Amino acid sequence: MRRAAVLFSAGLTLFAIRLPAAQTAIDHPLAGHWTADLSRSTLHPNAQVQATTLRFAVLGDTVSVTESVISPSGQEQGHGTSTFQTDGQPHPHDELLPGLIVVAKWSNPRTLDTVLTRRDGHVDHVTYQVSPDGKTLITTTAGDLGNQIIVFDRR
Repeated sequence: MRRAAVLFSAGLTLFAIRLPAAQTAIDHPLAGHWTADLSRSTLHPNAQVQATTLRFAVLGDTVSVTESVISPSGQEQGHGTSTFQTDGQPHPHDELLPGLIVVAKWSNPRTLDTVLTRRDGHVDHVTYQVSPDGKTLITTTAGDLGNQIIVFDRR
């Protein structure tokens, strides 16, 4: 259960963003509050989730994400708020998972690709893709510990 919760959570949490110079916090496609539509999502088989939300704040080369994951019993399982410097280099994120190293890059203005490497060598690739109309965010997680796709709607 703990391993699945870590995978689910790591698949949700945004780790690093490098903003194009012309974009600001106000107009960044990822900024704002997102609520998962679990009926349109394909979760990891061991994930036990009743609800989840993400809130992104983007300011220059700094991104903060606040995650809330609610278990089927109604208990909060999220990691709270994490803030990341966005220089595209590997960074340790021990506060999320001891030994976790994250590298991120933009593949286009609406798609962020991240690679998460755990101390034990397990690797996950997490992609955050905002729809052209800015109303939907899809997170795709693929890796050693399993796969999932979560569809979020902008609140």
